[in-house]
Amino acid sequence: MKHEFHAQYSLALQPDFAQQEAVNYLTDAPKQPPKHWDDLGDVTDPAARIRLLAQAILTPYKDYARVGTHRTQGGLLHAINLKIPDRFFEQQSEGFLAPLKLDPTLPDITLFPRGSWAISFKFKLQKPYLSKDDTDFYILDNPVRKEWVFQVPYIAPSQWKGALRAAMVRQLVEESGSLSDEEFAILRFRLTLLFGDEKGEEPGVIKDLAKYLDGAKSTEASHRYRQEVRKHFPTKDDESESFPHHAGNLHFYTTYFTKISMEVINPHDRETGAGTLPIYFESVPAGADGVFTLLYVPVDCIGIKDDAETEKQSAEMLCLVAEGVEAMLAEYGFGAKTSSGFGTAGDGVEDGRVVSNAEWANDLPEPEVAAPEPPDEKYLKYLDDSMVRVDVRGDDGKPMRIAEYGRRVHEGRNPVDGGSQSEYRKFMRWYVAHGKAWQKNHQRDAAPAESPGWGFKSLNGLVKQTQELVKKLKKMEGSD
Repeated sequence: MKHEFHAQYSLALQPDFAQQEAVNYLTDAPKQPPKHWDDLGDVTDPAARIRLLAQAILTPYKDYARVGTHRTQGGLLHAINLKIPDRFFEQQSEGFLAPLKLDPTLPDITLFPRGSWAISFKFKLQKPYLSKDDTDFYILDNPVRKEWVFQVPYIAPSQWKGALRAAMVRQLVEESGSLSDEEFAILRFRLTLLFGDEKGEEPGVIKDLAKYLDGAKSTEASHRYRQEVRKHFPTKDDESESFPHHAGNLHFYTTYFTKISMEVINPHDRETGAGTLPIYFESVPAGADGVFTLLYVPVDCIGIKDDAETEKQSAEMLCLVAEGVEAMLAEYGFGAKTSSGFGTAGDGVEDGRVVSNAEWANDLPEPEVAAPEPPDEKYLKYLDDSMVRVDVRGDDGKPMRIAEYGRRVHEGRNPVDGGSQSEYRKFMRWYVAHGKAWQKNHQRDAAPAESPGWGFKSLNGLVKQTQELVKKLKKMEGSD
């Protein structure tokens, strides 16, 4: 047996007539592998099958392995339309990400320094999301980025950080005309506290982001900004011309998706007005859900500011970030080709929540959460820590179909001792109606007690809530 995956299943070395059959099998057109290539039947993992399609690049069936022919849909596009990758992603999410607690969730904020806060919400894409995977060999030139182990489309924390920083920098530059030099310098300094020092700040040379922001306002604004940085992050006397390097106070979580689609961009010739070289992109389609979560920890305040100053900065940073998140998701977009309208989400969100260990969070109302219908006591045998037990799941990782369960009972292979098909049918009725809500509620009950916070249903609502919070704190400060 060869130890390299593509060498073990070499599509390019198969006879010409067999290559198209192999492409069809890998994209689930026939249910059986080619007769003369039975070994291909060993590849059952959908992600592995799609990886093997990349070898079609070396054959005359490259375009066929991507979208099929003008008359017959085939290849990767056919698999996507059959939702084969989507089912695989859902299986990975339910079978691995959720049980391993890798899904983004709000942290126990009580474990962090005073003034810390976290935001989490579920958003829905209004326009497809594009990104670039780091794989070197794929059937498309532009695959969407996938998590390396579980092969699920995702947005890495570093991508979120870059997208949010770009959105907030853009906001700052667009508002620079209405800001004084001091106001611009303070806002610029706050961005460095949130995201870390600016790229391009080195002794003797200013370039990249630092140069761009220097040019957005006067020389005096840049001078005040660097004074503020050196005051907050002092350097040695002999390094007065150097720039302190520091990490930011924001920490981002991974976002996973369970849907995938394909986009086509077909550049048109100026003379003929027709396109002949379509460019294919994998994407996360409009309508797909994702969870955005970030954590703020005021590390820069430890040992420098008292609790009152720290909490005031914490509230102001929350308001600033809320405005940036709204702009990033609903206006500027995230991912690739945002200038063409890709990568935007709607204003409405689900499960929106802010938690904080700051004193100001104690006065905020707790959101009301309706309790789901609990399972009957006899149904608990099918559950393991609120999840359906492994031995009651089918090959796709989902709860076993009622007919399959009944067949196993009839054959004496009952997955759970004592459960009849009739009882399992009743359990499945409860699970379909209340299972997800019960899991979420159970996980919430099992988690450490939540810190004070509040819920929100829209990004604009979050912005307004944080603005009111800052106004309230300033009013209280003025009355002292």
